[in-house]
Amino acid sequence: MASTNDVNRAREEGYESGRSDTIRRLRAFTGVRPFAPDLDQPEHRAYPEYLAQLTGAHAVARERAEDALAQIRKLVDRIAEAEERERQILVRRREERSTKNPLAQLGGRVGDFALPISKDIRALRKELAKQEAWRTRCLEDAERFGAEASKVARWVDDCMAEMEQAGAVREERAEADRLDVERGDRDVSPRWCRVLRHEDFTAEDPKRCGAFTFAGGLRDVAGADFGYRWRRDVDEQRGVDGRWALHHIQETNETILEFQPRSPGSAIWLLGDAIESFDEAMDVFLELEQRQNERNSLALVLDAYEEHRAVKARS
Repeated sequence: MASTNDVNRAREEGYESGRSDTIRRLRAFTGVRPFAPDLDQPEHRAYPEYLAQLTGAHAVARERAEDALAQIRKLVDRIAEAEERERQILVRRREERSTKNPLAQLGGRVGDFALPISKDIRALRKELAKQEAWRTRCLEDAERFGAEASKVARWVDDCMAEMEQAGAVREERAEADRLDVERGDRDVSPRWCRVLRHEDFTAEDPKRCGAFTFAGGLRDVAGADFGYRWRRDVDEQRGVDGRWALHHIQETNETILEFQPRSPGSAIWLLGDAIESFDEAMDVFLELEQRQNERNSLALVLDAYEEHRAVKARS
């Protein structure tokens, strides 16, 4: 009866055997005699080492085949020279025994088959057959190793390309994460802006009241509108439903950010009147409008306006 240790050992052996069979079945390459990749390593590590073995073996096999071919050519020349000497010896022996009696001629013919040169020729032909067989084997090995190396090289190239692509994706994600954190830290407080309710803003100056109109559910102003999708994290985090719009009021030369909630009660951030024309407003905000979907993009508007105001103050 098997002991508990026997049972456990058999189970472990069965597990290892099954694991090895599974790895061999799933791996792209399992080896060509006498080389095999290390199945205990991940493929991206095992296959480059395996490829190096195959490449080296292919070069050795080709070199051996070339050496064998050189030996074959030398043997062919030696055999041809030996056969010519044998022919000359046989011609001379036939001429010598042509004047002898029949019995002596018969003995001479028997001696033709035991010439030392003939023995040398048989040995050379045997060596030639051996070299030809060896060269054939080397060429077959070179073919096997080369074919396998080509497939492994393609796999390694594809793997490296995928790793490079994955690395590029990781870098892009890391950069995106870095930018996201950076944008999350943007200052989207009103800073220097006056913050008013819309009705208070329009009540202060009748010119402002006439600047606002509604079109397609959006509040427009007589001047320039630079988008309705500016963002501020604090609104999104609080679940405040609405949109930020950027306007330049032509009548008063005032730049405002307006928060338009779904419910009544919009708010106005008055940036100031440092931008004094439509063209000036276009210069400051037109390209910036393309970035309004960025996180905390409201800060971009404030930064651009503040920089423009500072430049004008210095000039």
